[in-house]
Amino acid sequence: MRPIEPMWSPQRIATYMSVDVQTVRRWIWAGMISSVKIGNVRRVPQSEVHRLVNEERGKFEEKALEDTNNDPTEQ
Repeated sequence: MRPIEPMWSPQRIATYMSVDVQTVRRWIWAGMISSVKIGNVRRVPQSEVHRLVNEERGKFEEKALEDTNNDPTEQ
């Protein structure tokens, strides 16, 4: 039998990522992160949270690299 994956609330994700809970709800609504409805609350699989964090980290690193390559003081 496969272990049950931990599920995160939008509030927990918001705290973990230092964003507003409404931002997390918008991500869910927009389909940026998948969630399941349990009763009348939404929960996000932990693996989905990790995917989002890694994706955002990658964007941040790309932007930092781009800014470094375009630094006018280096010319």
